[in-house]
Parts: sequence; C-alpha cells; structure tokens
Amino acid sequence: MRGYLAVLIDLGVDLRRLLRHIGVIALLLPLSTLAAPEQASAGHDWSVWGGQLRMRVDQTLLDQIGVDQLSISDGLETTSDPRPGMAIADTSVLEFRAINDSIQAFTAGRLPLLGEVTLHQGTLRHQLRGASIQAGASDLALRIVDGNGAVWFELDHLHYHLIADSDEFRAWNIDLRVSAELAERLGQPLAAGHFLGQVELQTRFRLSQTMGDDPPYCQPIRWPETYIDPENPDAGRYQADVTLNDAFLNNLTVSALRCETPTRACDGPGGTDARMVIAPSAELRNTNAANTAAIPWYRKFSGVFLPYGNDQHPFLVWNIYRIEENGKRLRQVGRSGVKHAYLTANSGCNGGCPNTHPQNNFNILWPNCQDTYGTGDNDNSTHLGPRSEIVPNAVIWGRCGSVYDVNCNGLNDFPTIGDFEYRTELRESAIDPNLHPQSSFHIEAWYLIRDDKNIFNSMGTRRFFPVYASAWFLSTSGQDFAQGPMVDNWVSPDSVGQLQRNRMLATTEGHLKMAVKVEPLAEGDYRYEYALANFDFARAITSGSEPNLRVLSNRGMLSIEMPLPQTATLFDTDFHDGDHDPDNDWVIERDGEVLRIRGDIDHTLDWATQFSFGFRSSQPPAPGLADLAIAETGVPSSYAISTLVPNRDADVLLVDSMEDEG
Repeated sequence: MRGYLAVLIDLGVDLRRLLRHIGVIALLLPLSTLAAPEQASAGHDWSVWGGQLRMRVDQTLLDQIGVDQLSISDGLETTSDPRPGMAIADTSVLEFRAINDSIQAFTAGRLPLLGEVTLHQGTLRHQLRGASIQAGASDLALRIVDGNGAVWFELDHLHYHLIADSDEFRAWNIDLRVSAELAERLGQPLAAGHFLGQVELQTRFRLSQTMGDDPPYCQPIRWPETYIDPENPDAGRYQADVTLNDAFLNNLTVSALRCETPTRACDGPGGTDARMVIAPSAELRNTNAANTAAIPWYRKFSGVFLPYGNDQHPFLVWNIYRIEENGKRLRQVGRSGVKHAYLTANSGCNGGCPNTHPQNNFNILWPNCQDTYGTGDNDNSTHLGPRSEIVPNAVIWGRCGSVYDVNCNGLNDFPTIGDFEYRTELRESAIDPNLHPQSSFHIEAWYLIRDDKNIFNSMGTRRFFPVYASAWFLSTSGQDFAQGPMVDNWVSPDSVGQLQRNRMLATTEGHLKMAVKVEPLAEGDYRYEYALANFDFARAITSGSEPNLRVLSNRGMLSIEMPLPQTATLFDTDFHDGDHDPDNDWVIERDGEVLRIRGDIDHTLDWATQFSFGFRSSQPPAPGLADLAIAETGVPSSYAISTLVPNRDADVLLVDSMEDEG
C-alpha cells in the first residue's frame, strides 16, 4: 500500500481528492473486483444560465457567402477580449443530461442573448432579434434561434469544461455554421452548413441533485498493453481500440476555407488554379469492451507522463480522393499535414470516467467516451505540423528537431505558422466537376492512436459534392459515412474473381493495401488500374529516445515490380501521385518479363499516401504477386503483396472466372 501511494504522489495525484472520489478500499482491491465499464452511474439533470457568448468570425468566410460584415449592437465590450459577443440573460436556463461530469445531451430550455446581430449584405440588413441558444439537431449540438423560432446558426463540435464543485461551465472551440434557413435568407442555399468561425460559451450551472462518486474502475488507469490482472498474465492485456464511426449526425464534414491567392479568395473554374485550404470535422469514440484501454491524450510540451514516458497524443490526417469515370480508377488528389490532438472532452460517456477525475484534466480518453475536433480546430496553426516528423507505425512524434523544437531543448519554440503551411495540398482543378465529368469526390480522415489494435476502424470516408458559386461549397448532405480507408470503398477487400482485387500487406513495419480493377475492352485488350495505399509503413531512421526522439527519415516504398509476360503488350501507361508535379512522377518501364514502376529516393510512397498507376495490355488477368521495394536499406529489402497481373499464354484463365488466388 505504501509503495502504491508513493507512486501516486510521484505522479502528482491529489490523494485527498482521489480518496474522496473512489475510496481507500478501492485502492486495496484487485482490478478484477472493480466495476466493469458497462456499468453506468446515475445521470444528473443539470442546467446552465447567465454568462456570455463570444464569437471569432473569419471575414474571408463571410465574404464567401456575400456578407460584408457581422456586427453586434448592445454587445459586450471588446477591450479586454477583442472578440465580439453578447451577454446571456439570467432569466432562463438551458438543461442538459450528464453522467459523471460527462454531458450526454442538451435536452430543453434556452439561453436568451442580450443584443442584436446584424448581417450586412450590400444594401440589405438581416437583423437577428430576440436571439437565444437552444438545443441543436443532435445530442451535443446547439443552435442560435431568433424570436420567431427561425434558426440562424448551428453550433457543433464543442469542447467543454465542467467543474462539479464550482458553478463554472465553459464550452469552447465550437464551430459556428450557417443554418439552412439563414442560407435561404441570404440567397445562398448552398451555404447551408458553411463554417464561419468559432464560438465560446461561458455560463454558470447548477445541479438538480448531489453528485455521486466516480466509478471505481477509473483507478488504476487501464493503459494500453498493461495486464488486466497483474497476478494472472493469462487474463490478457488492455487494448487500444478507438473508432471513427457514424453514430454522430455531423461526423466527417469538409469545408473549403480559402485559397492561396493575394485575396485569399478562390476564383473557381477557369481562374487561377490555386491551392485550396480545406479542413474536416471529425468525431471518434473509445470502445467499451472489458479489455478497452484508456488512451493518453497529452498536449505537446505538457510534460512526461505514463504510460510511454512522453507527451503522447493522437494525430489526425486527412486526404481527398477522386473516383473517375464512374468508378474505373481512384486518385488521391489532396493530403493534409498532421494535426496534433491536444485535449479530449469525454462526452457522451454513459458511465465513463469524468474529466474532473484526478490525473485526467482532459488528458485521457476513457472507455465508452467520445471526442470531437471541429473545422476550426483542424485549421488551427498551433496544432499543425509535417508528416515527416511522425513514426507512423509506432505513432510517435519526433519532437526533437521538429518545427516546434528546432534546437531540441524540450521547450516549445512557438513558431510562426502561416495560414497555408501544413494545410491540404489540393488544387481547385482537382475537384472541378467540369474538368472531371463522371467523377465523385471523397474525404478520408484517420486518427492515429498508439498501440491501436485495428487502425482501419479509426479511419472513415464520406462523399462530398463540390459546387462553385462565388466560393467553393463542399456538401456532404445525405452522404453516408463509411468506416475504413478509401481504397476499400473503391474495391471491396472481399472481392474475388479475375476482374478486381484488394489485398492487404501487414508487417511489423506497417500496413499497405493494393487494389486493382481490370476492364475487358472491345478490341480484346484489358485495362489495368491499380491503387497502392501506404497507411503506416515506414522504415524510420531515428536518433535519441522518447521524449527526445528525432526522426531523421520516415520513408516508405521506392518501387513496384510485377510479372509481365513477353507475349503481353504494354501501352497507354499512366501514373498519378497527387502532388501536381509531373517532374517527380514514377517511371513505368518494361525490363524483360518484369513491369517496374519506380521513383527516386526524394519521392517515395510514404505513409497516409496513395499512388495510382495503370496500363493497357493484350493479356487477361490472373492472380500474381507485386514486389514492393523499401526505400531504406535493411532486411527484408522488399515485401510481396497479392494482386492481379497480366497472365501468361500457357495458363490463361477465363476472364469471368470466380477462382480465388488459391
């Protein structure tokens, strides 16, 4: 007992509060006797009232919907806080349901706003009178409504701070979006859901009943890969398994924010082919099995913590894809930098551990809890960096020598990162429907979690429809969210037969998938289209160790080789890497009975990246192997992956055969 308490003291745990919450007896019990995470504690109906609302609205985003200015009359002073805002009257309350300090849903009531919002649109003035904040379309969303009940703004993807032994309730990083009704009022129906900026809400709250104790299973913390029962190793270990799923109304939306032009405006089809900045919103949930681990979520430079001896946190990356000619080929046309996650709100837990628990302070995603990062958060310069600093298969950041700690002294350099650095590499032309008829456009997002037992359920995709009307609007309305990577949407991993295939290569160094579609042509030839997706493969070269790890290189694959019989013709070759630079494209060449697609050491197929290539051949497809050469030296020098290749004359299979590769 004395040794265990000493460890807790070393970790900075407030023992008085710990004992008050979970009881001395819980510290003495083996873990197997504690409550299972499925046990939900009693809920509490709480209410918030009074306070203030502050807005940070981007004028560039207002310009996109034809609004010259947003002004507030009788609002809050802006001397101490430059963000315009409105006071919240004390006359009404907004009610919500909570369990263990975790908000489940906003349920009823309203928060009246004092003042008047005016949107200036040319000579028109759209005035929001009698405004109030009310519950939104989903459990954890809010909206701003006028005195006649018309919805003006949707508020979603909030972070919140709820302190049970005080009266403070703060919600911040809330995305401010145009409602469908306001979009119609502005004569911009495409602007429904358009991101305008962020909102912060500061109120007071009161409990309808006394708070209960924290669930006993919150201590000791169930870190990934720790034993479920230290006295019985055969009982197994706790496992990380965070999912990006479709349980949320607005999961995985995408917004076009600005273009890299002097005015920051995108001029659309036929204009300057500028690089676009897009950002998604994304929501995830920790699983709730008996062996589900708690996930460390420590902000960079916040210190050195268990279980990894660093400031471990998840990373978010996203990519943009185009499926061409009604499904014939898949192209990755845009990819992001890395978003460093920095806190987890633990909402919708239904029995999880609260944010006010000792050792938490927004630094742990508990089992059965969800978290969110909105559009504004994913475009925040202070949390973005390059992919080159990450060891993807280990999910480790090389802080030493990074853009945030160039001299490796363990202190944040607070670098100046502009509005276009580490953003999405996406050109306007890449999503122009006029240039790409019969194409569909998709976003893919992925949370990288250290020790995640299934990387594919923390990925998801959703189709969007790009329309230019004075600005780009990327609507995901009515489009289903699909769990998993984009390549699985193009060709199912369950595909059999001789016309399409999608197979995975899983190694200790990471995962890749290769998908192929083969089209028989009227002339008797065959069109082969391949997509090779590198998810987290890297033979990383590093120096030092955590927390002072330096990533010197994290390259992936250097070339692809597959058999090509002497009798097979090869023409109409095509290669696509998504970077809009033809000078670094991989070369497709024939060498005897080998088809080689190769790059150079300065342009490798790295993690979270897909390369596509295709060709036309006289030979029908048959199962075969492609050899993937690794950019860095080591053993092995390459890996083989199953796919379809042009067949030899002597063993031609029927094109419509449903044989497996055996």
